[in-house]
Amino acid sequence: MKLYGGLLVENLVQATARDIMADALLRIEAAGLPVVLHVHDSVTVEVAESEGQAALDLMIQLLTQEPLYMPGLPLAAEGEIKTHY
Repeated sequence: MKLYGGLLVENLVQATARDIMADALLRIEAAGLPVVLHVHDSVTVEVAESEGQAALDLMIQLLTQEPLYMPGLPLAAEGEIKTHY
């Protein structure tokens, strides 16, 4: 496979996104939210129905927290509460 600028940039962006997501997953677990599934840029936790909104608010806060090694990085997240996947 020939390496060219576009491929190199794509791989660097994907690697950086993976590091940011892994960092957020560790924060979510440390906050006591049990991650049961994560795919690409999506995280699923399982909590009691009465804790759903609080868990969602906390997850959004944790997902948008900038990593210490990337100050000023603009991050955004959104989510929804479901009773099944």
